[in-house]
Amino acid sequence: MINFSGMVSNVADEGSAKRVFSAKFFLARVAALELEQVVVEEINVRSLAESIARRGRGLGNRECYEAQKEKRDRRAQQNSPQPWWWLGQRDPIVRLTKWLVIWTALLFAGTGVSGAILWKTDITLRETLEVNQRPWLAISATPIADAEISDSGLFLPIEYSLKNSGRTPAVGATIEDDLYVGGGAFDVPDAQRKACSRNQVKLKDDDLGVGYSVFPDDIVKSQNTLSATQDQISGAVATNDAFQHAVKIPRDKTSLNIWIVGCVNYYFTFGDEQKVHQTGFALQVTRNNQVGYVRSTDKKVPLSQVMIDRNSFTGGKAD
Repeated sequence: MINFSGMVSNVADEGSAKRVFSAKFFLARVAALELEQVVVEEINVRSLAESIARRGRGLGNRECYEAQKEKRDRRAQQNSPQPWWWLGQRDPIVRLTKWLVIWTALLFAGTGVSGAILWKTDITLRETLEVNQRPWLAISATPIADAEISDSGLFLPIEYSLKNSGRTPAVGATIEDDLYVGGGAFDVPDAQRKACSRNQVKLKDDDLGVGYSVFPDDIVKSQNTLSATQDQISGAVATNDAFQHAVKIPRDKTSLNIWIVGCVNYYFTFGDEQKVHQTGFALQVTRNNQVGYVRSTDKKVPLSQVMIDRNSFTGGKAD
């Protein structure tokens, strides 16, 4: 008799064993796969590390090459010729700074030059205005009475005429004059220089004012009696006598060399300053007769024979 229950039991045991074996095999397979994956990952990590190391060594070499190349280029650039506008500086920032300094200095110098030009132009314009608009006084003299010679000396009444040929009034005009009587030569320029070097009258704004105001194209007359002492006349005679004995030339010892020498001082008011101007004059007194000069022995020289003339050899002063 067949034992079906035993067979079933055996079959059941055999199936259970298979299932256990299959489970163990599956677990072993999973463990193997996991181990294999771990090994692969470790290999990959090592490969990656080696690759990174190789790349690191390659990057270091590259950087060294680039540094050496840059050094060579920089040395070549330093040894290469520089344009003049680089100002000896290869650094563009330093070059720009130098150019800014130079430009600032040029601007400063240009400003100074412009200021000097403007100052000079202002002075020139002021001088031009002064020359074109200022007054100019001329002086002349005429006798108004007989010239007399006595024991007291020589007396010559004259009248001065001041004429303004400028464009603005001349104010504070005064006349400084002297009568010189001598014999022989006479240093007229020196006498005129002394007359113009005396103290010049210069009015202040709060003064009442002295001197004449002469307007453009106006003529102001002033009378005066000039005189010389008898000692001057005697000295002239003595000079003539000494001159005659020295040069052995006949000469009238009584001849008198008579000069009117002086200076006109005046100023004008426009502008910042009141600058005193002067007109120097030197006039020779002669006699209109056959002799041509005044003698010490003359008691009176008629008005019709008294002559007062400018002498072209003496020059004059006008400023």
